[in-house]
Amino acid sequence: MNTHLLHSPSSPEEELRQQVLQGAFERYGNEFIQTPAFTQRAETELQTLCSNERTISYLLMVADYVNAARKMGINVGPGRSSAAGSLVLYCLKITDIDPLRYGLLFERFYSDNSVVPLIDIDVESCERDKVTDYVAQKFGEIRPGKTTILGLTVLTMIKRCLSNIKQAHGIDIDLKAIPQNDERTFRLFQEGRTAGVFQFESEGMQKYLCELTPETFNDLLALNALYRPPTMEQIPQFIACKHYKDEINERLPIMEECLNETYGIIIYQEQTMLLAKRIAHFTPAESNMLRWALVRMNQPIVEVMKTKFISGGNQNGYNEQTLERIWQSMCDSSFSFLKAHSVCYTWLAYQVAYLKAHYPAEFLDAYATIWERDADGIKLLEEELRSITH
Repeated sequence: MNTHLLHSPSSPEEELRQQVLQGAFERYGNEFIQTPAFTQRAETELQTLCSNERTISYLLMVADYVNAARKMGINVGPGRSSAAGSLVLYCLKITDIDPLRYGLLFERFYSDNSVVPLIDIDVESCERDKVTDYVAQKFGEIRPGKTTILGLTVLTMIKRCLSNIKQAHGIDIDLKAIPQNDERTFRLFQEGRTAGVFQFESEGMQKYLCELTPETFNDLLALNALYRPPTMEQIPQFIACKHYKDEINERLPIMEECLNETYGIIIYQEQTMLLAKRIAHFTPAESNMLRWALVRMNQPIVEVMKTKFISGGNQNGYNEQTLERIWQSMCDSSFSFLKAHSVCYTWLAYQVAYLKAHYPAEFLDAYATIWERDADGIKLLEEELRSITH
């Protein structure tokens, strides 16, 4: 990626590249964006994205209206779905999740450059019309790609809570900068005191939190990804592995390397893709096709992919028995969740929990104001906060 001085762009592609470079400098600083770790990933993404002129226009449009929403004082979500896997989108400030930090994959977001990608954006529910009106007025009905602007009420609650804190204590909380190992916040999760916490408020989730006793953001991330109908039955195994009680699952070195953050269990689609690339030298597009075929249970494609996986693994020094075991693990995890999306929403949940743990009165007021009709939820939250403060 060319990091020359910015100048007036002569084409949409140059405009895109300049915005990415400027955003990268602001996100990472000049030293890191000169390193291969950044330049190789950024250039690979840009070459793929810029091979379609409509995609270039689409990215510039999304970056424009997300930036405009923020300037209007509208709270925008950190991202959602596979878009959080793109370094380019992070540098454009369309998303707020660093894909390098979390090991997210660009190819899960975009591997077919013949089409325009889909980027979903979360904004405050009560402000959604302002954003859609802005898009319509500036870009017309004929847009360069699909754009979905979704309302998320928790974003309004977060903004209300931050306003309460400012009014009561005279301080501005930058939620993007809060520590991910905050002791008070994790105590709240470990004790299952998550009433009012986005994605973690259900009784079943509270039970599993107490059993898991999460100690890292990755623990929260994995539990949030597993807590859905197709994969809930895996939660006891995950908890057992976390506490080193599962002696049945003998871990292979390559599985340990790729699955260390989830204690040897495939929880994310990105992990299946990573295993295919590391073990059998699948290309990014092939690893995404494998993920798609497993999710869709497309048996003809799955069989083709298995042959390729075994062949590639053999060439890479793995024996047949080992490859069959790994393949079976990948097939058993066909309902694995999208890590990129889980990171986005778990980060939102963590922010909410942080506010609840540190500013309970301001949090309660914000929750009661936004969800005033939820009398039972407000009562439960009041009881929880009473026990926390005492």
